Amino acid sequence: MKKLLFVCLVFAAGAASAGWVKISENDETIVYIDLSTVRKDGNLRTVSQLHDEKKRSEDGVKSTRISWNTIAITNE
Repeated sequence: MKKLLFVCLVFAAGAASAGWVKISENDETIVYIDLSTVRKDGNLRTVSQLHDEKKRSEDGVKSTRISWNTIAITNE
């Protein structure tokens, strides 16, 4: 998942258009990132992320927006 997010962030760094892009899907969740929110600070990348659950949780939540998901980019 981190490698896929890294690839998306690399391509998004120069993207001029904004919008949510699906980066992952499984039986329970679809994950999107908002390319217009990608920020770079040294080896850190932050991006707004949306988790769209296919079924509502027990408390009625179907989607969760994570305002800033930060990952470290390394040379590994």
